[in-house]
Amino acid sequence: MSQPFGRVLALCLTLLAALLAAAVPAAAGDRSARPRFTGLLVDARRAHAAPSDVVAHRIKYTSTTTRGDLRLVSGLVLKPRGPAPRGGWPVVSWGHGTIGVADQCAPSRMDDYLSDPALLAFVRAGYVVAATDYEGLGTAGVHPYLIAESEARGMIDIVRAARILSPRASRSWFSVGHSQGGHAAIAAGGVASRYGFGNLDFKGTIAFAPVSDTSLLAYEIQDLSPFVRGLWTMILLGIQTQHPEIDLADHLGPTALSRLDVVRDGGCYLEAIEAMYDLPAEEFRASSTAAADQLAGWLHANAVPTEATTEPALILQGDADTTTPLEGTEWIQERACTMGWTSVLSVYPGARHLDIVDLGMSEALGWMQDRLDGRPAASDCP
Repeated sequence: MSQPFGRVLALCLTLLAALLAAAVPAAAGDRSARPRFTGLLVDARRAHAAPSDVVAHRIKYTSTTTRGDLRLVSGLVLKPRGPAPRGGWPVVSWGHGTIGVADQCAPSRMDDYLSDPALLAFVRAGYVVAATDYEGLGTAGVHPYLIAESEARGMIDIVRAARILSPRASRSWFSVGHSQGGHAAIAAGGVASRYGFGNLDFKGTIAFAPVSDTSLLAYEIQDLSPFVRGLWTMILLGIQTQHPEIDLADHLGPTALSRLDVVRDGGCYLEAIEAMYDLPAEEFRASSTAAADQLAGWLHANAVPTEATTEPALILQGDADTTTPLEGTEWIQERACTMGWTSVLSVYPGARHLDIVDLGMSEALGWMQDRLDGRPAASDCP
């Protein structure tokens, strides 16, 4: 897409999105709503730093917030160079791991992301990869960090946008991600059957080392490492997007509050950790048990899976992972089984958090091909 044409298209569709936003009624709390006008491709610009065998575009597309408002979301679409196979390329909707909540942290803005080993592995296996930045990360608004429904909608809507950009992409798609993206992928797997237009053929979920239930942090954060406290501030900013009534002073001391701007606007993942690293534990102690209880309830509501699905899941986890420990992933697997998922937990001995995508990629690709070939999925669930 030429840049002049892209600018004209962006302007026209941005105006259209603004007009539609005024026409779409708010759907706060209505999780069964099937929002219209989502997944529209608003802008696409060729990313020339991609490897020679990959065609990449940085895009913006419409999605719907959990309050029912249209929102522009950014992301990246990569496809194999050359003709598509009969039936088109299947689509991987990829969820990236925690990178921060400030706009400059959006992965699609970074040339290095065009050569991300996971993205290239899927493209070279014959998939179109649609990699969302998530709502509010790189576009207007605050990023709803670890808010399951928001992540899910961004993951699904970018598949629609990718199919507009690449008409030879097929209807078949998978939700896949690592860490925060594993959380997002599982959320999308549950939401896929009831969100949107019904013009997609969802094949299943793959989650590498997904983030588990964060509700216990509401009680334990003051006893955990400074590393985790930096993440905690992002979690609080995320939950505030869904519960603006939260008083952050109930969960952060005055110095931590004064440094929130660094987390929100001034840096990414490492800067957020650094901003909170030297603060004493008292800066992270809840003001009361009632405040901790309320926050824990809100966080638990975003623990995945949030609902049932008829499509299968593969969860890959290293037993040496100290970022998203095995115990939390086992809890996700048990919850999925309780909800009726067809799910397998594959544990890799000695694998750490950043190892699991590379180590588990072969298994993931084989599992996906089995789904495309119509083979039944195994399950660890009783």
